[in-house]
Amino acid sequence: IEMTRDQVEAISEYLPVFHSMGFELEIFGPETAVLKSYPAILKNFNSQQLVRELIEEVISEFQPHALDHEVEKILSLIACKNSIRAKDHLSEETITSLFRELDSLQVGLTCPHGRPFVKEISWGEIESWFHR
Repeated sequence: IEMTRDQVEAISEYLPVFHSMGFELEIFGPETAVLKSYPAILKNFNSQQLVRELIEEVISEFQPHALDHEVEKILSLIACKNSIRAKDHLSEETITSLFRELDSLQVGLTCPHGRPFVKEISWGEIESWFHR
């Protein structure tokens, strides 16, 4: 992966963090790193672009004294990039499965960035759409 010297330095400094998240990276030169492996869940992503984005996140916001929190933030970023989007086609079986999983989780109703993914709509609000 071609990148800036600052990005390569960030990788060097935080290799254990990347390794703990399942990224096997090695420094290959002053402006190059090799991505040897990455989490299987990210197989449908441009892994090089994702690594660059994670590195930028590390450079801009990383707080070494709060390592667990920082790893959680980066994993949240990965989760968001791996999420289902509004225009994605889902089978009825997949939708049903997702709702069952959602019911079983002990989490809030927002993504890690605070955006809601469930909204309660009253019957009166629905009627108002149809001018009733």
